[in-house]
Amino acid sequence: MTDTTTRRPRLLPDGVPMVDGGRDPGPATALTPAVIEAIELGLEEGLPMTVISQSLGFRPTRITAWLSKARRQDRDGITDSPYIDLLNVYQAARARGLANLHNTIRRASNKDWKAAAWILERVAGETYGKEALERNAYDQEALEGTDSEQLRQLSDEALAELEDKLHTQTKMLEEASAVVDVEASDG
Repeated sequence: MTDTTTRRPRLLPDGVPMVDGGRDPGPATALTPAVIEAIELGLEEGLPMTVISQSLGFRPTRITAWLSKARRQDRDGITDSPYIDLLNVYQAARARGLANLHNTIRRASNKDWKAAAWILERVAGETYGKEALERNAYDQEALEGTDSEQLRQLSDEALAELEDKLHTQTKMLEEASAVVDVEASDG
């Protein structure tokens, strides 16, 4: 006997029929201007995308998929699309959010040196990061153990370069020890 009844498709909460065996038909049904605005507000507050997506009731992969589609459309020259709107909002709002967080830490650094040290480590890690300070301390020890006869044999150019390096490293060590002194006096 043949089933003559027609199966009605399952519907999403907004009335859109589900496709592909009942799976969500994709991001196009949920990416609205209101969702884009909510993402923008979350990014401006510095929230991670996982928190933003969960607060909107989406799996974190949903927004990632939208952004991937936006990047593809952007590469293809598409300019009028909700995905492109999302990408533009995402880039600008994320930059504003990061700037807000950075400024908060910068303001805190006026009262607490650790906030300034945190910024220096991240903005100029090659100079102020832990590994750089340890490397420079090692270089300083190596220079202090250098024989004066070896120094006499160096060219004027090499001596000037060595002197600059020594001056820079000495200054960095002094700054690092000043940070430690401040920490020790703060208790």
